[in-house]
Amino acid sequence: MKKLFIIMLMFASFSAYSQTDLGFTSIYYGPAIPLGATSDYIENVSWRGIGIGFNRFVSDNITVGSDISWLTFTEALNDQSVEYNQYTISGNQYRYINTIPVLLTFKGFIGTGDIRPFAGFGIGTSFTEKLTEIGTFSIQETDWQFNVAPEIGVVYEATPSLAPYFKVKYSYAAESRDLQSISYISFTLGLAFESQ
Repeated sequence: MKKLFIIMLMFASFSAYSQTDLGFTSIYYGPAIPLGATSDYIENVSWRGIGIGFNRFVSDNITVGSDISWLTFTEALNDQSVEYNQYTISGNQYRYINTIPVLLTFKGFIGTGDIRPFAGFGIGTSFTEKLTEIGTFSIQETDWQFNVAPEIGVVYEATPSLAPYFKVKYSYAAESRDLQSISYISFTLGLAFESQ
């Protein structure tokens, strides 16, 4: 609970800061492809990815901000078996991964025109739930993981206060005490709204 309070305080401070300095708030949708140990557990592409970000300019081309997103991977498998506490449980499996990355972000923009490429980097934590259901039986694992997320993209300033953008982000949440690493590539479409 203490970690959640600290995270919410961080977002509140960045949100307030973006209202007083030149910056932008963004909302986005981001499907994702699982990689590594994540794709070993669930192979399906996730179509359930949303997020919000707050950024402010610290120079003409550099922003500092925060970002929170929610992504869900799902898969259904027939006639599977799983080992649990020296027992083998068989049946149809439903697998889920819910991950909520909370990141401090840095972005660098190139050029001064209406279309500007950018590169960025996020660092922080993610809360992840891994759930396997077999009939009425379920195995749930949850933990906080260290998370890094480099990205590249392009933004189009359609008006002085509205800019659609596209970015590709690689997200890696390191292995923790209870969970394997979580990694994926997301393809994001978003809208950025200028805030003074």
